[in-house]
Amino acid sequence: MKQRLLFSAMAFLLAAGATVNVMADELEAEATVNVKSITAGQSATLTVTAEGGETPYAIEWRDQMNNVLGNEATITVSPEHTYGYKAIVTSADGQEAIAKVGVIVRGEAVEATFEDNYLPAESFFNGDNDDDTWYSGSYAFNVGNMIWPGSTISFWYDYALSNQTSKAYASLDDQYHSCTGGGHNSANFVIAYPYGGGTVSVTHNEDGDVISGFYITNTAYAYSNMTQGDAYSQPLPAGGWFKVTAYDADDSSNAVDFYLADLRDDNPANHYVVNNWEWFDLTPLGQVSEIMFSLDGSDKGDWGLNTPAYFAMDNLGGQRELKPVTRTIKPGENKKIKLAPMFDLLDDGSTITFALETQPRNGAGYPASDAIDVALDGDQLLVSTDQDMVQRTVVVSANQKGHTQFVELTIGIDSVTGIETVTEAKTIAGITYVNAAGQQAATPFEGFNIIVTRYADGSTTTAKQIK
Repeated sequence: MKQRLLFSAMAFLLAAGATVNVMADELEAEATVNVKSITAGQSATLTVTAEGGETPYAIEWRDQMNNVLGNEATITVSPEHTYGYKAIVTSADGQEAIAKVGVIVRGEAVEATFEDNYLPAESFFNGDNDDDTWYSGSYAFNVGNMIWPGSTISFWYDYALSNQTSKAYASLDDQYHSCTGGGHNSANFVIAYPYGGGTVSVTHNEDGDVISGFYITNTAYAYSNMTQGDAYSQPLPAGGWFKVTAYDADDSSNAVDFYLADLRDDNPANHYVVNNWEWFDLTPLGQVSEIMFSLDGSDKGDWGLNTPAYFAMDNLGGQRELKPVTRTIKPGENKKIKLAPMFDLLDDGSTITFALETQPRNGAGYPASDAIDVALDGDQLLVSTDQDMVQRTVVVSANQKGHTQFVELTIGIDSVTGIETVTEAKTIAGITYVNAAGQQAATPFEGFNIIVTRYADGSTTTAKQIK
């Protein structure tokens, strides 16, 4: 009778070449593991050994993008950020086993776009074994599989990858669909079912980091349940809600919420169930090494939450989308800037809430200055300064029915805001561009320009421009 080949579920980096030994006779996997990180720019040596089955063994190393890296027992890799590898071992009698390797890279934070993981078209990944780890950018994600206690029902939990493009939900076969029908401007995204919390770990810094946030939306499963109901519950009624809480794994009191549905307002026009990708700001958590998630809602029964405890994630550790807008005022002028025209807003009687972030940010053109006073006044910004040829950039947001838009508003202070009015038609003899250093050219410089227009009658006009 042929022996069954067993192989270790995980091998890790060891500077001298870590090995994983498989004990086939006892039908158990034993791993000698030395977990060791590397610094960005260094190399890692990965070694695998196998026992059981019939020799010789065929070995194929692949990375998490499914690229073939080699066919020897030992390979050397130099990942730019934390990355996953696996060795696929096939015995002469046709048995196959996989050893997975995680190389942790310390260095700069890298956004988890999930595009750095290979998935066949219209597929999903929910783990290779009972307790698995996969990587994207500078983050490690847990995913597991188990049998429901006292039954033969199996299920996965925590974080699965998907690139399925349907937004329909008819059965559990559709649990890997987002309600938008894909990721946030990309193919791959995460379906999260954080059974017991589920950990996402920061890997680029052993002391953790401040995570900017991520894009979040409902899954097709949860969205269908809340808007149409199912065999276990009715559609979410007025007064209902469903939220995700992100919290520091080391301090559960350090938490921040995001409502994926909110029907509590007295004005029905303000009720919503999220069906777009929205930015979930995690910066209030501060520096964290691991984050976890929990879900809660108003629709509960004898067995707890009736709303499917899922959400979709994309672009963890990335940046929210900012729409660039520029407004110009004169020095000494107190001006009210209307905010609504900067956003794409609904006219349905729902409440619009504006917010202002006033941290100065450098931009091209005039020097940045925090001497420009900016304050929020309802649906307007009050702006004033006595300085000239300076600018300030702020972020303004508008929230309506759970949908938040962000504008990066650059406010320029300029005593000349355009070409002087010409009362009679004049023939232009030439145009010269002058930069802040006094250099002249026939075409605009990058940044600040003074535009000097010369007319045939000898007169000139000037205007200032930021290119």
